[in-house]
Amino acid sequence: MARNVREQNTDARPAIANPLPSIGQYDTVLLASGIWNVRAPMIMTAFTESYDFTGKTIHPITTHAMSGLGNTERDYTRSCPGAVMGQGLAVKGEEVRDAGPDLHAWLHATGLLSN
Repeated sequence: MARNVREQNTDARPAIANPLPSIGQYDTVLLASGIWNVRAPMIMTAFTESYDFTGKTIHPITTHAMSGLGNTERDYTRSCPGAVMGQGLAVKGEEVRDAGPDLHAWLHATGLLSN
């Protein structure tokens, strides 16, 4: 938590160890992370600023203690100009093991799963 607060306070962009060569082949991107201090880790911003999300649909997925999606929708909208913000999913950390039915319902609601 202390590292994340420090990175947020300095608006850091941590290095990505193994960056993807491209996201061009994807129309829909799921951005999944924990929420620390109401935001996704700063490496998520480093990732989103590294690629062109124009015309892509982004679905934020988070695990959290109390803040739901936190500021992920706002942050991804800023760092992914031209992207469409799709419906997000937030799961409380202590409920992850039992989140299967919620995940399945979310996948159907977003059209990511049709069966």
